[in-house]
Amino acid sequence: MKKYRQIIIKAAVLCFVFMGFVCPLKTCSADIHDAVKVDVSKVFERMLMAVEKNKYEKITNAMQLLSPLTSEINQIYGVDINADLNKGIIEGNKTYVVRIIQQFIVYSIESHLSVCLDAVSNRQQMVPKIKKAYVEYLVLDPYVRAIDFEVSKKLKMFFRAVNNMVGVNSEEFQTSRDAIKVVLRAIFFEEY
Repeated sequence: MKKYRQIIIKAAVLCFVFMGFVCPLKTCSADIHDAVKVDVSKVFERMLMAVEKNKYEKITNAMQLLSPLTSEINQIYGVDINADLNKGIIEGNKTYVVRIIQQFIVYSIESHLSVCLDAVSNRQQMVPKIKKAYVEYLVLDPYVRAIDFEVSKKLKMFFRAVNNMVGVNSEEFQTSRDAIKVVLRAIFFEEY
């Protein structure tokens, strides 16, 4: 099963690298992170550490800090992160809870990048959003590296490409931005 998953992930990466396939991100009218007054990447890190230490109450507290983000994700993607996390916590299913937190991070990254849909947007406003998305990705990177180190390198390359090309209306910008979404979804949204 792990080998099959690696093949799918590599195929997604190759699809973007060689063919320039574009799969559009869902759009957000504004950056939903503006309403959150904490460092989201640090909260995600602490949530994952809390799972390892069986300190589920810390996850519940963290979710309160991120409530504007969870509400917007629910509205945009139709996903109730709180309900899914509570289900996993009640069942005591660490694997499920970690998977939901990982998916939450992917949605958060997508929301940062969806604000950058207009590649000709103001570079000064977009670069910090891309950097925040990258810092959030770094929370997921150890999981990606455990699956496939080369995919980790490719994702970092896509983030660099997006950062370097923001403000430039180019197909490479859109392709790299969308590759991040598709590869992360291939990794973290597969049923376990």
